[in-house]
Amino acid sequence: MKKVILNVVFGLFGVALCTPVFAQEEVININPVEKKVTVNKASADAWANPINNVDDVKKTFTKYTKETLKVKMRKGDNGSLVAEMATIPQIASKRGDLHAIFTEEKGQAPELAIVFAMGYDIFLNSQQNPSEMALLKEFTRSFLIYHYENIYSDKIKAKEEMIKDYNKQISSNERNVKNANSDIASNEKKIGKQKDAIKKVTLENKNVELRNNIKSFNEKNMNFKSEIEKLQADINTLKGSLGNLRK
Repeated sequence: MKKVILNVVFGLFGVALCTPVFAQEEVININPVEKKVTVNKASADAWANPINNVDDVKKTFTKYTKETLKVKMRKGDNGSLVAEMATIPQIASKRGDLHAIFTEEKGQAPELAIVFAMGYDIFLNSQQNPSEMALLKEFTRSFLIYHYENIYSDKIKAKEEMIKDYNKQISSNERNVKNANSDIASNEKKIGKQKDAIKKVTLENKNVELRNNIKSFNEKNMNFKSEIEKLQADINTLKGSLGNLRK
């Protein structure tokens, strides 16, 4: 049984502020099970599996079947997808209808069920078509792996982009700290030579402000670095899970 861990990350940060990254884990099992579903008001054998999001899976399934099976899915009844009278040697020697059935029940994860019909009410099943049914299961499993590999890759890229943005913020703040220290040193020299008491106090006040700015920049960078560590840990977890998908 394959487990896919989806890390859903919501992170917003601006030029001067660092907002914490919140992560939520969702576990999806890639383990298609045989079950009965309804197709054209008839009972059909299908390979079913929980999915993360119906709309996302529909988009990926349409793309995947076009690329791997050379078939075009269209909208069917009740939100399903179907490729009618398709020749799919990867699944069966005879032409048939490939159905993707989606169900969403309250309190349960959405589900995808894959059916192959060789007639209006004649469907592949393990009793009469064990070899073809095994191929249909492998097709279902391969699609789900493809789907979650794309999700993992997209999430990794998004987190890597966030890390790049944080590093840009850190570099900018480090330059600001360097410039502030240079200004403080310059002001210190001026203070030592300054005879006018008011101008001397003004320079001292500027240095107080500059030191406060340095403290603020350093604190922000500490927060940025902390978020980078969390993001990198997430990336490592995702890469590990990505590598395990096909094992």
